[in-house]
Amino acid sequence: MPKQTAPNADAVTPEWLHDEIMSRVEPELMLCNAILVEEVYRRNKETAEQKKLRMARYQKAYDQYEILLRAMREAQFQKFKARRKADREQAQFDEEIVETQKLESLNADIDASPGS
Repeated sequence: MPKQTAPNADAVTPEWLHDEIMSRVEPELMLCNAILVEEVYRRNKETAEQKKLRMARYQKAYDQYEILLRAMREAQFQKFKARRKADREQAQFDEEIVETQKLESLNADIDASPGS
């Protein structure tokens, strides 16, 4: 199964994310494979017992999928928090520079005024 390439941020859809995660857990459950997989099992005359085992395997895959999805969400949230903190710190730093420049300019004006 070829690895899917990450689309640009605007193209990330729930379907793409589902298939991206499921490709690592149980490729048969990728949305892009759903119809094909069912057809293969139908043609191979899957028995009730085989189907029961496959469904149990699928349940384990969905459980793993949920774990991975939660981990991805948490990782993304932590990246977001770190980025937000860095942005705030940069904004504060930029504001301090502007304030320092204003004070230096005022001091220079005072020093340059007659009678100083």
